[in-house]
Order: sequence, then structure tokens, then C-alpha cells
Amino acid sequence: MVPDVADTSPPRPKTKMLRERGPSMEQDLLPTNFMKTPTLRTSSSETGKSATSNPTSLRFVAVTLTQIMCASMVIQVLVIINNKEFTFGNADNTGFSLDKESKKVFNAHPVLMTLSFVLMTLGKLAFTVPFLAGRLSRPKLKAVHGSSWLLALISSSLALYAVFASHNVKSQGYKANMYSLHSWVGIAVFAALIGNFMIGSTAFGFQLISPEARARLMPFHKLLGNLVYYGWGVAMILGLLSRSWILQCGYSVTEPDINPAAHYNDLPQTCRQMNGLGMEVLATIVLVSVASMEVEKAK
Repeated sequence: MVPDVADTSPPRPKTKMLRERGPSMEQDLLPTNFMKTPTLRTSSSETGKSATSNPTSLRFVAVTLTQIMCASMVIQVLVIINNKEFTFGNADNTGFSLDKESKKVFNAHPVLMTLSFVLMTLGKLAFTVPFLAGRLSRPKLKAVHGSSWLLALISSSLALYAVFASHNVKSQGYKANMYSLHSWVGIAVFAALIGNFMIGSTAFGFQLISPEARARLMPFHKLLGNLVYYGWGVAMILGLLSRSWILQCGYSVTEPDINPAAHYNDLPQTCRQMNGLGMEVLATIVLVSVASMEVEKAK
């Protein structure tokens, strides 16, 4: 008999043995997460989308309701200025005009300011809402954003012209300007709008400064934009309040008004409509805030 001879050859590498046993066996022996491709989160500045661009049900509802509110606000303000109660019972002064000699010129002020707010809403949501951020490239989103704010600036400039014209025309009787909190808040927010638009157009639109400077400026640009948007809503509500005071909105009571809701229909129709417009402005601000939130999925 031939005695058994010990195998003195070097051991074969395990990786080679795994290859000989087939790729399916190799995958079975590897960790379960080894074959998965790592998911990289990119910033919105690199892709034109938010890091959480997948639409959530909450965001979808908020965006949908925002669109409804924007349409409703435009309709509501047009109904208000065409109500003779808004013009102190004079039906000939309903509607609006930009002719400074017309008694309808003041009515252009609330219409154009409401339109500006709607345009700002579109500009604010341009990088956020799925139906824009999920379909358009970064340059196109910037164009939508910038164009919306530019149109809002033009519209609000015409609105300021309308209100000053209505106060400074001799044929209509001179009226004081800048006498209310609404006036001062409105002018302050308008000035901030001009400043932020100049920052956005020069720094990010035409990119007249270095990328490093743009990166440092971006947080300030976003902050100022938020202040302009929310401040605009505050100015609109203050304006409605001022007009309600001028129209002496209210109702007579002969006993303690324990349940004001029961007497709400006793208010003049225009007063109720202005209250509704103010609540729509407030609701839009809340909805836009919800739509702009970064919603992370639970891990």
C-alpha cells in the first residue's frame, strides 16, 4: 500500500473559492446591505429640487388649498370694489381705474395689492411645490421665481400710485397720506421688497458676484424674502382694518352681545366681505408655511 501523502500546497484564497462557487453563492455570503447602492442626498442648489422633493400628502393638500385661496382672494377683492357700500353708497364709483382724475382710482389700490400678494405666493413656492420643482430645471425655476417677484413689484408700484393719486387730486379733495399704521407698514415692506429684488436679480439672477459671496448672501436673501411675504400679508390685513373703520363697520345692540355670531349678518355686506378677505390672507400665509416645510420621512 502507498501511504497517504499530506497536501503541502498553499491554501487557496477564499475570494477565489467564492468565485468558483458562483456569483449567487458569493452574494449569499456577503452582508445583506453590501450590494445596495448608497443613496446620496443632494442639495436643492445642485439639482433644482428640494432634498425632500417627493410630494407628501400634507404638502399636496397645502398647495392645492393655496391655489384655491389665491383665486378666491382675487375674486373677493373684485366683488368688494364693485359693491356700492365700499364707495359710500355711490354706485358710479364702483370698479377701478388708473386715471388719477377718476374717483375709481383708489379702488385699484386693493386690487393690485391683492394681485401682488398672489404673485408673491407663486414666487415663494416656485422651488417647493412638486408640480414645478419636480418638472422644471433649476434655471427655469429661477425664471419663474424672479418673474413672479418682478410682476409683484410692478403691480404694487401701480397700487401705490393709485392710492397717492386718490389723495392728491384737487378735484376729489386733498386727503392726508401716511396717517395710519397700515401706511407705514406697507411702505416699509415695499422698500424691503425693492431691496430684496435688487439682491436677488444682481446676485442670483445675473450672478454679478462670486459663488462664495452668493453662498454667504443666500440665507439673508431668504430671510428678507420671508419678511416681505409675511409683512405683506400683515399690511393687507391692516388695510382692511383701516377701511372697516372708515366705513364704520358694526351693528347696533340693545343688550349684552353674548353671541356675536348670531348678529354677524347684521354687518354691512362689504364689511363681511372684507373680513372674509382678511381671513383668506391669513389662511394663505399658514398654507404657504406648511407647503414650504421640509418634511423628512421617519427612518
